[in-house]
Amino acid sequence: PNQIHQAIDNAGGSGTFRLEAGRTYLVSEPLLIGDGIKIIGAENGGGRPATIQPIYAEDGSSLFNNYWPNSLFRIEGENIDVHLENLIINGIHADSDVFGNYSATTILSEYGERNKIVVNNCVISHFQHVALWNFGQSTDFHITNSVFKDQLSYPGGMFFGGVLWGAGSWTGTMDTLEFRQNTVSGIL
Repeated sequence: PNQIHQAIDNAGGSGTFRLEAGRTYLVSEPLLIGDGIKIIGAENGGGRPATIQPIYAEDGSSLFNNYWPNSLFRIEGENIDVHLENLIINGIHADSDVFGNYSATTILSEYGERNKIVVNNCVISHFQHVALWNFGQSTDFHITNSVFKDQLSYPGGMFFGGVLWGAGSWTGTMDTLEFRQNTVSGIL
């Protein structure tokens, strides 16, 4: 697991990272992003794109729970561009079981100022609460050609969720929101 973490660390925290189509990249702790990155799945001629999915740590705990919200991607800083393209991003731990012993994450939480988040041609599924959560100020979100499906919740939490939260109150603010040619299914 954590090959994506290692590649980002080896590149000094920023760069373009191309993931192999048909492969699942497991992560056991959040991807803490403090500089511009592009994570792009290779084209596969109609086959399965690269998948990013959490797993439990070796001791059986979820290291995603060390932060709130428990996100796969946590962006913190100013003027950071994050591009996620041609990927499957599944928020449920790959090593969960069918008997209710599962844990899921939010896909992305963003903090800071003037950051830009691009999600294009992705399938984002099995996330808890909100897929993309804005806590930063003056953030730009460009979400295109993607599918958001199968939000997970808990008793009493079924109305706490959706694709994107932000733009005021106790969450962040947005300068730009582009939400175009997406499919939303199984989400309240």
